[in-house]
Amino acid sequence: MGKSDEKKKAPEHIEKYYKLSKKAKKLVDTTDLHHREAYDLAVNKTLLGKDNLVDYDILKEDKKQDEFAGHMADYYIGKAKDYFKSDISGKDEFENEMLMNAYTGTTRSQLKQMVNRLKERFKFDVFNKHKEEELMGPLKERLEGVARGHLNREHINDIVDYTGAGDIVKKENLDLNHAVGLLNLYDEQGIIPKKGLEKAGFRDYHLKKKDKKYKK
Repeated sequence: MGKSDEKKKAPEHIEKYYKLSKKAKKLVDTTDLHHREAYDLAVNKTLLGKDNLVDYDILKEDKKQDEFAGHMADYYIGKAKDYFKSDISGKDEFENEMLMNAYTGTTRSQLKQMVNRLKERFKFDVFNKHKEEELMGPLKERLEGVARGHLNREHINDIVDYTGAGDIVKKENLDLNHAVGLLNLYDEQGIIPKKGLEKAGFRDYHLKKKDKKYKK
């Protein structure tokens, strides 16, 4: 029997969490793609030399730095308008900045400052590190918070029962973070594993003592 066949019907609040969590992951993946596309677009429009090869030394010029950041920002704003179904005018600088920040976590002015500071060192690996730490990390946290926003401590018992973790964890010692962790593990694996929960943030305090029947 497959993993999906073994799962019983989830209570409404758990089903809602899974639905919102799935949507959040899609948005994260899509935003991540748009970061790469925005960067590549700016490279193609700004950094190709006469030999049609990428030349990062072009970013030593102040004008080219601003152009590079501008191309990225324009791309972000276009994607943000599509997502939020916005008809904000391209001339409304403040609202465009707010829209871009809501979608990506950054603004045109912040991009310009970063490119101005790094100049020719603003290669993709540098941008990617910044993107993961400063943009994608906070975005994931915000969206995860939205997905679980309707859950509270009263749902912990339901979560433990639904995931079949009652023989493994001490539900009275769990907080909501650990309960959501159980939901994620169950969604990924179809079961709650009896080993390796420490890697998911569980400690001895959260786990029942191993019975002989679990030992191999």
